[in-house]
Amino acid sequence: TYFTAITTWVFLGLTFLMPVIIKTPVFNHYLIAPAYWEGIKIIPLVLGGYLFYGFYINFMLAPVLTKRTRVLMWITLLGAASSILTNLTLVPLVGIIGAGWAIFISYVVMACSLFIFLQKNYPINYEYKKLGFIGAVVITFLFLNNFLNNNLTWQIILLIIYPLIISLVLDKNNFLRIRQLILKRRKR
Repeated sequence: TYFTAITTWVFLGLTFLMPVIIKTPVFNHYLIAPAYWEGIKIIPLVLGGYLFYGFYINFMLAPVLTKRTRVLMWITLLGAASSILTNLTLVPLVGIIGAGWAIFISYVVMACSLFIFLQKNYPINYEYKKLGFIGAVVITFLFLNNFLNNNLTWQIILLIIYPLIISLVLDKNNFLRIRQLILKRRKR
């Protein structure tokens, strides 16, 4: 749960700020030449894929502990096949965005496949409600960012608010302390 909270915050930070970092000249030089800025739009998809790859790495516990690591080869091949299929399908239609989706989809397929194996062979009870809430906050923030036209000020505000919201969910004591503070102020 904490891994998800931290990596999704990094995901949001990089998604919001990488275009600014890339397009800001430092000593009259850009981090990436303007000719390649077309690729900036796939950053969220690639980062999202890497987020799911992080989940995949966490789920590797089951094949290692059950000494059934051969499944990793098959899941990796499944991910490669989904990447190739998605690239062949989407790149001719939408260009570089299709390649971004291929990366994202392949890592989602790998993570979900390994998660299914994990739960069948070495069940772990994750905090699904908290993880779902974190996912909902991330998706909400991504939609808010688009609604607010990628405004840097709002992006920074969202990045500051995110850990505050998540800390309330991860630790009930934080929520109770804030609630007590609010109730004390109302009594005055």
